[in-house]
Amino acid sequence: MKSESRDRILKILEKLTVERAKYFDKHEKLNSEGLKLLKIVIREVLRTNPSLGKVVRKVLRSRTYESIITLYERLRED
Repeated sequence: MKSESRDRILKILEKLTVERAKYFDKHEKLNSEGLKLLKIVIREVLRTNPSLGKVVRKVLRSRTYESIITLYERLRED
């Protein structure tokens, strides 16, 4: 994964987790604004690192805070 793409993705994921009240509802699911940012992340991840497709699908399906954290940690490792 290119460094600039990776940095951009991580920055968006950090924004989602830090500004939790803005992007998640009371049930810890992404709201519409959070989903817009997640779709940007997913598009970029699949373009630069298609091997993470299974992880990305799981995050998109569940849309929970926990799954966002999991994706963030996984991308930081790579």
